[in-house]
Amino acid sequence: MTNLSTTKKLVMIGAGGHARVLLDILSRQQQMPAAIFCAEKAQLATPFASIKQYHLDEQMSEFSPDEVLLVNAVGRLPGEHRRMQIFDKFKAQGYQFASVISEKALVSAYCSLGEGVQILDGSIVNAGVQIAQNCIVNTAAVIEHDCKLDAHVMVAPGAVLCGNVHCAEQVFIGAGATVIQNIAIGKAALVAAGATLVCDLLEQQKVYPARHFIVM
Repeated sequence: MTNLSTTKKLVMIGAGGHARVLLDILSRQQQMPAAIFCAEKAQLATPFASIKQYHLDEQMSEFSPDEVLLVNAVGRLPGEHRRMQIFDKFKAQGYQFASVISEKALVSAYCSLGEGVQILDGSIVNAGVQIAQNCIVNTAAVIEHDCKLDAHVMVAPGAVLCGNVHCAEQVFIGAGATVIQNIAIGKAALVAAGATLVCDLLEQQKVYPARHFIVM
């Protein structure tokens, strides 16, 4: 489902792994994009191979902001800003972004979702949660009650945010990470894959899990 009018055509930006996951969700919801923008020709499986591809940003002018919604299908790794830059660039040109919410996710009717939010299969978003624009809640992630995610936050697969966690803009929560309740995480901070966070993080701070040792 999208957070905006579904009478408009969808135009997807990106054709990598994250894009294929979104295409799978959209195809199940019978909302296939009319076009895909990507840097070079993408090899997409049936039925996605028939979607017309464009390879220059300037070609977006063929699609009026009044007639389409964009889907930001560029994923994110720690320290990368491309996804945020795409969102900001096309918002400045008057475009709006569709949210992609999997029907296989459990999303409370009592949460707030911003523009362009993506909530993938198996994830849980509970009551009182606020998720701002361009965030990703990836596969099987859990966002517990009263958490707040500011713009451009990434919650990777299997991560868990316990109740009343606040993630400032551009925070990255790695796969399988756990953040206990009532924690505040500063702008662009990183909770690495597998880490457990039990104290607040300041802006751009990073926390990593303990190293594993193999005993022979």
